[in-house]
Amino acid sequence: MKKLLSIAIAVILALSCTVSAFAVTDTASPDEAKTVESIAIKKLPDKLVYNDDDVTIDEDISFEEIFDTEFALALDLTGAEIEATYSDGSVENVNPDDCAATLVDGFKMSVIFDYLSNMPDEMTEEAYVEWLNGLVEMIYRDYTVEVEYMGAKDTYTIKFEQSTFDPDYPPYEESIYEVVSVKNPDKLYYTKDDIEVDEYDEDENMLWVSYEGLEIVVRNTETGELTTVKYDADDGQYLYIDDIDKKNQTLTVEDWGFATDDSNVENDYFEFSFDVYYNFDKTEPTTAPTTTIKPATNDTVTKSVDNGAIQTGTPTTALILVVLLLSGSAALFFVYRRKIEK
Repeated sequence: MKKLLSIAIAVILALSCTVSAFAVTDTASPDEAKTVESIAIKKLPDKLVYNDDDVTIDEDISFEEIFDTEFALALDLTGAEIEATYSDGSVENVNPDDCAATLVDGFKMSVIFDYLSNMPDEMTEEAYVEWLNGLVEMIYRDYTVEVEYMGAKDTYTIKFEQSTFDPDYPPYEESIYEVVSVKNPDKLYYTKDDIEVDEYDEDENMLWVSYEGLEIVVRNTETGELTTVKYDADDGQYLYIDDIDKKNQTLTVEDWGFATDDSNVENDYFEFSFDVYYNFDKTEPTTAPTTTIKPATNDTVTKSVDNGAIQTGTPTTALILVVLLLSGSAALFFVYRRKIEK
């Protein structure tokens, strides 16, 4: 009986020690305690060169919000090999999809706007090209990308380049559209009551020219099809008036737009112009005239599309900023030609 009791006690003690041993081992598991000490990019991502198409910016962002927006790119870590070193000395590869990538040396959009706002009023063609190159160099350069995983970081370098384009004007292929006729906007005569002071330069006086009522008929030179592009009250352009007191000023509005809404078509643009009248003694006529440029054919189909022209409801410098970053640097050559011709 005593021998049997001794054996039972020995078994109980053995089981107790075993359970205790497992408990201690489970409590002190090194896997739960280890942390990421560092990461290293062993192989760079496949994509190291970016262009205008990779810029990420909300197209619905308001004009006021854009200045505090950080310049950002759709960074792609595909193909990267990232190695993590843990506090227990172990090393393992990390899935790039689990890492965050950001630009270290980006900039706020306000920096570009400040540069554009300080453009001299009078420049030679050579000085303008130099000024424009300064803007390009500010944006198109090398950037540092920071990769972060579980608090650990490493960096690599990418290049941001301009999208490929033909440096000769126009920057796109020759347009397949020609202007057939222009129906002028409803309002052609303006007075001093329409003058606004530039909120960024109190010495500059601006005149908002509304495109409401403007209708432009364009013909597709390949198919003969006619398209009518219509404008509404939100469309227009600011003109700067040097002398707001000068009488009987005739001002020519020049702009360009798109005949379709297809963003993949690069040769569907057209150019147009019309005159407005500032500080005239007489008021405007009741009906805006229609300027016919080319005869329309009767065997073509006419259709109306939503306004495809560039919205110019902000000061010119701000427009350049938005066009540059959203539509690609080729737009700069439109600006360049207009600047030189004035």
